[in-house]
Amino acid sequence: MDAIAEANAVLSDGRAEEALGLYEKAVRRRPDDERGYCGAVVSLVAAGRPAEAVPYLETLIRLLPGAAYPHGMLGSVMEMAGRNSEAVACFERMIEVDPDEMFGRLRKAVVLIEMGQSGLADECMEELAAAEPRSAPAARDKARISAILDQDEPEASDGFDADLMPGLVTMWAELVSEDAGRADLPAALGAGDGPGGERGAPGPAPDSLDGCRAEAMALAQRGRYQEAYDLMSGVLLAGPGGVADFGVAGMLLERLGRPGGALDCYERVIEAEPGEIVAYHLKCGALAARGDAEGTIRCYRAALEAEPSDADGDAIQADMRAEYGELLRCTEEAGSERRGFAAFMKKRGVGSRPTWGRRPARRRAKRAPAGA
Repeated sequence: MDAIAEANAVLSDGRAEEALGLYEKAVRRRPDDERGYCGAVVSLVAAGRPAEAVPYLETLIRLLPGAAYPHGMLGSVMEMAGRNSEAVACFERMIEVDPDEMFGRLRKAVVLIEMGQSGLADECMEELAAAEPRSAPAARDKARISAILDQDEPEASDGFDADLMPGLVTMWAELVSEDAGRADLPAALGAGDGPGGERGAPGPAPDSLDGCRAEAMALAQRGRYQEAYDLMSGVLLAGPGGVADFGVAGMLLERLGRPGGALDCYERVIEAEPGEIVAYHLKCGALAARGDAEGTIRCYRAALEAEPSDADGDAIQADMRAEYGELLRCTEEAGSERRGFAAFMKKRGVGSRPTWGRRPARRRAKRAPAGA
């Protein structure tokens, strides 16, 4: 068994960290062999460390200037890091290199929705619908996307994460065989772990948009936030989303550590329903979690000027008025907006919380002094 085959077997067994070491060794031995880089990327994604895959993907792009899949994987990594503009650029490059890349088109539309650019997302989906596949795999991919979005003819799901990560299947095929498909992806990547089913035993796809919504909520309650968000993305792509859909998507994005996309969702709710006070409160919380004092204050003011659409909104607005008053007192005592905001967050903070919580911001490690 050669080194790559050994690493593949280890990764397929779910031991991503161990596989990573083997792939890195293969890269050092044969720096011109794309398989080592592919394996390192897949291992890092499986280990939950996608940001560390960027150097390997950049090397793959240099090694294989005519290949589309490294651009797609780089776009997925950028999206996971919240760098949506760069993700869109990567997906566009993927499509430019190979117009048959259907999942690159779909993921581009999803990211555009997260950025609040629904018009461009609609255009992207129209281009996807009009695309004429030139190969059998591309035709299958397009049919699969239609099955995900067309709720009149649902199909069984064998892992939304793998489906919606452009380039992943091709990358795995580079490692094992040209005949590899989604069902052959390593268990560590969630392949065969479809919504509602156990790993390796996919459950049926929801048969309606309401079914998708219900399944997304069930997945979120079990902590499977990415799968839940993928389902909600499908709901939003299938037609004009309601305020509740954008609200749920925003809360899931916060749980996934993507506050920029969450803020876009809350703003879509406010744009559609200016009296939906809970969206202002969630937006204040997301802004405060990012340390955006000015944005938080502006959001409070906008919420207090809005006309609540129901009794719940009246109650939330009263809470926000009390919080805003405390924020103003802290600012006056501290003598500056920045210090006052910090005191407010330490003393009271914003009362809103996403249903599934908010991923805490990571603290950057302090660098040691030069020469230490």
